[in-house]
Amino acid sequence: MEKKYNSQGVIGSVIFHVLILLLLIFFGLTTLPQEEEGILVNLGNVETGLGAVEPPKSSPSPSPTEPQTTPPPPTPRESSTPKAKNQ
Repeated sequence: MEKKYNSQGVIGSVIFHVLILLLLIFFGLTTLPQEEEGILVNLGNVETGLGAVEPPKSSPSPSPTEPQTTPPPPTPRESSTPKAKNQ
């Protein structure tokens, strides 16, 4: 009796795993299309890469501007009139 259940379990497990493997092969394990990696750089050594107008040789770079500093707010002065002393 025990041998019958043991063999049925092994056969069922093998069938189950074969079905899962077939499903993964046909539906799950697909390769993504490979795209070229990197940046295309045109060095201008072909006729189509030259362009109609040549850019200027050098462009003047903007000079750095100094930050404007604001003067500190004036401090309130004490009144110049002497205070009367109370005796």
